[in-house]
Amino acid sequence: MPCLLCGSAAAARKRVSRRNSLKKILWLAAASTAVFVLCSAVRGKIISYFFPYRAYPFWGRFLQIRLVFNRGTAFGFWQQREELVITLAVLCSLALGIWLVRKSREMQVWELLSFSFIFGGALANLWERVFLGYVVDYLDLGFWPVFNLADSFITLGCVFLIAGHFFSKKQ
Repeated sequence: MPCLLCGSAAAARKRVSRRNSLKKILWLAAASTAVFVLCSAVRGKIISYFFPYRAYPFWGRFLQIRLVFNRGTAFGFWQQREELVITLAVLCSLALGIWLVRKSREMQVWELLSFSFIFGGALANLWERVFLGYVVDYLDLGFWPVFNLADSFITLGCVFLIAGHFFSKKQ
């Protein structure tokens, strides 16, 4: 169907494509923001109601709440290199954000959701690291290092990406 203003079908398709890209970027931003806000709200409640380093049963013996402050990276590595950790986290978050904006037009809904989980969780941990000086971890399985909701969203996003690529019809 030709464009009403310029008479070109290609121009009309380009405008629709641009509009769809903007919708995907807005959807990605909204979902990432929702993850960030949820992680921040839960962190605030955990800090308000629980004492550090003390175990509180949450779901039987399987899951406990144990408030700890992680100044390092995953599993507590690099605890004495806070500036380097923050710099790397900022650079990785910026790179991921720019890449997501550029690639979002090509992504399917499950990919957008997966990356929203990863990006929102990464931003929640980055915010804590920059403004608190540490990441607040509180979910303790007993057999694994203590982690937080943002880490869970990052992990779920990665699992969704891997599973989606196995089950996706897109080649």
